[in-house]
Amino acid sequence: MAKRANQKEKLLLLWRLLWERTDESHPMRLQELIDALAGAGIRAERKSIYTDIQALRAAGVDVRSRKGRQAGWYLGKRPLDLGQLKLLTDAVQLCPLVPAGRAEELSAALSALASTHQAGQLRQRRVRVDRRAAELDKGLCSNVDKLHTAITNRKIVLFQYPEYREKANEAVSARCLVDPAELLWTQGHYTLAGVDQHTGQAGRYRVDRMEGLVVTALTGAGPDRTVYAPAPEEITLRCRAELAGAVRDRFGPEVSFRPGEEGWCTAAVSTAVDPAFLGWLFALGEGAYIAGPDWAARRMREQLAAAAARY
Repeated sequence: MAKRANQKEKLLLLWRLLWERTDESHPMRLQELIDALAGAGIRAERKSIYTDIQALRAAGVDVRSRKGRQAGWYLGKRPLDLGQLKLLTDAVQLCPLVPAGRAEELSAALSALASTHQAGQLRQRRVRVDRRAAELDKGLCSNVDKLHTAITNRKIVLFQYPEYREKANEAVSARCLVDPAELLWTQGHYTLAGVDQHTGQAGRYRVDRMEGLVVTALTGAGPDRTVYAPAPEEITLRCRAELAGAVRDRFGPEVSFRPGEEGWCTAAVSTAVDPAFLGWLFALGEGAYIAGPDWAARRMREQLAAAAARY
């Protein structure tokens, strides 16, 4: 009876062997599969292995074979390929919100989606992160989950949010009723973009600063992206040639430059002319400026004048 039960487990164990021990670079020969099954107390013949592999293929498992010096059977397509797993492993390691211990657990879970040979490459990927969280902020995780629910179901949220008043170190908690649009990851923090229902103004709120977050029964307008961010405009930038890399870093490698006089070049970019863009441009110093249109250059002058007036 035990022998017959083991035979029923053979198909599942064969799939597990292919999952854990094989990939395109590491196939298993037929005899190796038979020996591995025998090590688990399951007797198998060559003919039955062929039959089982056909059954796995019929069930949608991508079992492939190879002839030649590296002949054998291996698992082809997986839910995630090695490149995708490396990218996700790096993302886990780089996230400052994930404590070191939890980052190791998540990385180990990702490596289980690869063969044992590929998992070795994933375990070698370690990225040091400054100011990593000492422990997982369960309140932040709960807030993020509630906000996803609110955005999906088009529900308005209510929370307390600290506002800094006359004294720089004095925070006053404000009651906020916000129609949420989307969650952003900015400067190492989760940020909610939405519309304040009291003022009708769009705003952004640090999720880790929210207290007593509640998803209300009130229905909002939903995630209409055009409401919450200025529409991008076509802007002409002129910059020194040595700053072309900084421009491409912000707007992408597809930015095309036209050479100009004495080491200057010109590029057309699409961006919202908001304080974030103007601040970035100001940080480039005298080596870059807005060449057009006039209204965009005027907005920069207004921003600079407002800043100068504070001093």
